[in-house]
Amino acid sequence: MRSAACSRVAATLAVAATLAGCGVPDIELDAPDDRATFIVNGRRTTVAQSGSISVQIGGVPELSYNGPLGCEGRYFAADDSDVYFRYGPRIAYLLAGHRLYTFSGPPGRASGGLAWSHTFGPDRVTVLVNCPPPGS
Repeated sequence: MRSAACSRVAATLAVAATLAGCGVPDIELDAPDDRATFIVNGRRTTVAQSGSISVQIGGVPELSYNGPLGCEGRYFAADDSDVYFRYGPRIAYLLAGHRLYTFSGPPGRASGGLAWSHTFGPDRVTVLVNCPPPGS
């Protein structure tokens, strides 16, 4: 019985990979929360957000915030890894560790969500969120 279920899952993944045109499907199961992925020099951090937050970061007023998390507030935080991200229609801020990155211009589109990607000196930084575009 278990091998039949595994075969159905494997077949479903194979079809998804074929339809996506790549070798490994990008599938999110049971993930109703808003999600963000931060990639800094190859180091990836992904968070799922819901609820609200109140943050006061000394020396970084761009990321001080009180309100809803995720797409609604356009704010994501991963406290355990010191990553904070806030975005609007024309600018986005990412604090990763002790470094503040500022993305100028509107976000790009990627996989049905939003994307920011830039090289800041020696640092290559990409942010992906599963949110609709922010209003102007």
